[in-house]
Amino acid sequence: VPAALVEPVAVGAAVADSLLRDEPGGHIEGTSAFFDAFTAALTSGPKFSTLTAAQQAVAREKVQSLRPAYEQELAALRATRGQGATVTDVDIREMMPRVMARAARAAT
Repeated sequence: VPAALVEPVAVGAAVADSLLRDEPGGHIEGTSAFFDAFTAALTSGPKFSTLTAAQQAVAREKVQSLRPAYEQELAALRATRGQGATVTDVDIREMMPRVMARAARAAT
């Protein structure tokens, strides 16, 4: 990207710290890959493994139903920071309450 096209963006301290950490496997490229990692994280924990197969299927379906709200929130983040911005774990944690609220509004 030509330097003339790069614009500075203000981010919070937690996001800035997250961007400075260089953790192995800490960066995921692409909306689909990020949502897949989010889904895997939610559906692979110890609590999830205690559910019956039917309950796991319902839980996976509910997580997948969050995707439209997730993509809307991600689009809002991109509108604020720019298309090529790095999305951090802090961004996702801050975004999730808004994703859940959007999904709840869409369900009513």
